[in-house]
Amino acid sequence: MEENAVNASAWEQAASYLGDNLVSYMLASESVPKAEALSAEQMTAARTILAALADSDLNEWDPHRRMDDLARKFCAYIPKLRDSLATALHFACGGRRPEMNSTDPLEQLLIELALDAYPAFLIGSAQGASAGLPSVVWNHPARAEAEEAIFQSGEPLMKLFPQADFGEAPAPGSGRDWQLRSQFLWSDGSVQTLQLIQIPITILNKSNGALEHGKSGLEAYVGSVRSTLTTARALAGGEPAQVPVLAGCYSAALAQDDVQLRLSQGRFRGKTKMDSALVAGSETVVFEMPTELSLLKRYDEESWPILTEDQRASAKKFTEDLHEGISRARMAVLLASKDREVLAVGQSFLTVVNPLASGHSYTNSPLAWPLAQFQSRPLTTNDEKSIQEWDALLGLMPKGLRTGRDRLLAAVSERYSPHDGFIDAVITWENLFGAAGETGLRVCGSIARLLHPANAESRTSLYKKTKAMYDKRSKLVHGGNVQLTTEEAALLRDDAVHIAIQAWRLVLGTESLRSVNDSAVRSNLVLLGA
Repeated sequence: MEENAVNASAWEQAASYLGDNLVSYMLASESVPKAEALSAEQMTAARTILAALADSDLNEWDPHRRMDDLARKFCAYIPKLRDSLATALHFACGGRRPEMNSTDPLEQLLIELALDAYPAFLIGSAQGASAGLPSVVWNHPARAEAEEAIFQSGEPLMKLFPQADFGEAPAPGSGRDWQLRSQFLWSDGSVQTLQLIQIPITILNKSNGALEHGKSGLEAYVGSVRSTLTTARALAGGEPAQVPVLAGCYSAALAQDDVQLRLSQGRFRGKTKMDSALVAGSETVVFEMPTELSLLKRYDEESWPILTEDQRASAKKFTEDLHEGISRARMAVLLASKDREVLAVGQSFLTVVNPLASGHSYTNSPLAWPLAQFQSRPLTTNDEKSIQEWDALLGLMPKGLRTGRDRLLAAVSERYSPHDGFIDAVITWENLFGAAGETGLRVCGSIARLLHPANAESRTSLYKKTKAMYDKRSKLVHGGNVQLTTEEAALLRDDAVHIAIQAWRLVLGTESLRSVNDSAVRSNLVLLGA
């Protein structure tokens, strides 16, 4: 054994304690190398890591104590290194240093803070909870300098605190009034309180740094910090600005971490370590959609905002627009499913990433344990074109089809009971072709004619099948004497879902059917062969 070799057993135990993400970052590698596979630089780093962990209990079961231990030892600023230990080891092992130079003093300081904030996020993702940036960043010298850079009469962020006194410099040792705080009403309807001292950490927390091809996670994060500062300044100045909205996509997966599927209103991408600090959950995919946010009003700390009717209407529209954008994206993926395949994308959390809110506007799925009944395969870049084509057609659909779209999405990704999923899928049929008083014949006849326009035998067969399914659904809804086992209901649901997907594709792909906002008129067009 080489004199300076790392003990394999000790290294394996330390790596398990640290977590794959943090170890890979410190060694500037894509995965955690075995002890015998360490390069010379990595071996030096590994010995340093083992020495730092000498007084740690590597069997500690409490994740919060482990995170505190790792944050203190590897992410805290060390004056001698002028970096944290994790950052210093990353660069010593060949990690690329992001573009650091900036003519903007505040931006420069936030970038320096970002270098040590980034590995703190990796600790949280390794242990299943956030390590928390305040404890890591608080003693960093750039943090106090960043606050001084903000506390300038010409800094746009100080427009948030009109009560600030920019008179004479404070007496030595007295310090600035970092307790300055304001309360704000935002166009999404949320009310947030922000304290001056929180701004640097808030910007670091709200910079998600989505992976981009050819960039390291650190480079992407630093780029996100730059853009988040720009957005924060625009919002503070009273300008509307684009901020990301993140929707968790359970039961969805991407073939690779840096795969991004771009749609007109947003993109599906992998959830980053920074996203995990904003939202809880085991999802690996998020749908990120930009939305316009604006500051509506500032309040004194003592007062509590009361929304006007116009402000309530604005907040309601904000929420409805988000729902429409996300549902459209989920439906586009569903329609891109191949034959007898169901690419079901569920939605769990939804959060507006406001860089001037120390908290965040966040909602969770109404489902306690979201689990799609149809498990999607990993999406690849080869799926992007088809998803984009369906997304474009969905942008042309009339409002009357929204109910059917939402029911179909519920059938494939929200209903635990196959009976409920079956009912939802058939409601989708009705939304496409139904009319009061003659629903069964009209709906099932339209589906049969649309799916088999040139084959009478296939058309008749499908009509009989869908009519029998429709009758069973009606008895379930109206309390008829019908008994369906779970297995029978699951088979009916699956058939009803596949028929609904086929019908939706044909309706969207046919301009004369897509442009109609009345299901009865649409079914007439199909049945009469117009």
